[in-house]
Amino acid sequence: MKKLTKLLILLICITLLSGCTKDEEEFKYKIHLYNINEVDSILVDSNEQNEDSIEIIDQTKMKVIYYMFEGKKSNEKSVDEKPRNTDKLYTVTFVTEKNKRSLYMYMKDDGYYIEETDGGLYKSNKEDFEKLKESLKEDEHKYKLENFELENIVSVKINTMGQYDDVITFNDEKTIGVLYNIFSDKKSNIQSTNYNPNHPEVLYQINF
Repeated sequence: MKKLTKLLILLICITLLSGCTKDEEEFKYKIHLYNINEVDSILVDSNEQNEDSIEIIDQTKMKVIYYMFEGKKSNEKSVDEKPRNTDKLYTVTFVTEKNKRSLYMYMKDDGYYIEETDGGLYKSNKEDFEKLKESLKEDEHKYKLENFELENIVSVKINTMGQYDDVITFNDEKTIGVLYNIFSDKKSNIQSTNYNPNHPEVLYQINF
């Protein structure tokens, strides 16, 4: 009887261990973010020229976004450096004192997904997507790019910062209007940390 009991216990243990191993092998990809207490801020980028990107530093808001991503599992691999042909795409960057890590959340063909370059493709849901969308709707912005009135601008000079010899000057109203709309009335909660951008691939200085 004792031998039978020991055999049953052994079989149960083997079954449990097999189940754990199977569960671990079931998913090839899993999102493991930094410890929530190490995250200093979360940057949310709407990837739209006419929409704001914000820096979230409120602990409660950060936790809400953090747990949208943490622990997600999948067997499907990301195949693109950046999701393509999406209906709406957000880039979410988790920033610590020494590191940062970016993932994507997007809507495509009425489905909701999370994706990481060279990582996994994970299923998300409409509720989390809408919460992330709402995080961009801030009532106050720390920084606002205010320009001169359009009718007062007579020319725009673009300094290519050494890429070409000459400063390019535009005097025609149409080009001035296009450039004005690109830069005017931009808002952000992210502070510039450098006098000049560090190591950009392309850099222009625009003077109105």
